Amino acid sequence: MNYKEEYMKIKLEEIKLDQRLLKLRPINLAVVSNYRQSYRAGNKFPMPIIEKGTNIAVSGNHRVSAMIEEYGEGQEIGVIVKEYENRAELLKEFAKENSAHGMQLAGYSKREITLELLGLGESQEEIASIFGVSVKKIVDWGGLTVVVRGAKGKKEYHAMKHGLEHMAGQEMGADKYEEHRIHDRGIPIWSQANQIIRWIKDGWIRVDDPKTKKALTELHAELKNLLSKEDVA
Repeated sequence: MNYKEEYMKIKLEEIKLDQRLLKLRPINLAVVSNYRQSYRAGNKFPMPIIEKGTNIAVSGNHRVSAMIEEYGEGQEIGVIVKEYENRAELLKEFAKENSAHGMQLAGYSKREITLELLGLGESQEEIASIFGVSVKKIVDWGGLTVVVRGAKGKKEYHAMKHGLEHMAGQEMGADKYEEHRIHDRGIPIWSQANQIIRWIKDGWIRVDDPKTKKALTELHAELKNLLSKEDVA
């Protein structure tokens, strides 16, 4: 990855946080808070990397967010400016940077990036080298996907979080996928159920808490409905 590189001063308000990149690896507010405290303590961080011409933050979304909160959008900072040949080259830099330091990419993010890079024509070997994994792992990541149909009927392949391996290859609506992407954790249902069972047995659940009681009541009703269907089948 030999990109043209230069250095410059720029105001934080001029740096753009790209929504497509943030969708691949969302901003973690806890990390932003920790970085902000580190800046306040005088700690030094690597300069953010931005794309020449667009000012898109390729590396440093959390650092930029923390500095905006700490110093304000008018603060001028030093950045590394790079020019990329195409989207694939920018995405590879994004993946490489976020695999090497800072907040590490989650498995879901790696799978989403893998799918996009494969769609852009990158080889499995090249992607494997970015993440430091085997080609077999890239094949596995590419397999844990669902077909998402958008508003205009366009089909796209997106990664699923662990626990839903049995959904691989199936189709779902964009709204359901967004719900999964934002709210679900990559934990198998049997593991989540075992935790609830253990907490109940150990007396760790406060049934007098309104939110807890409401959620458990709804869970009880859904489980009853689900298991009654299973009994009929």
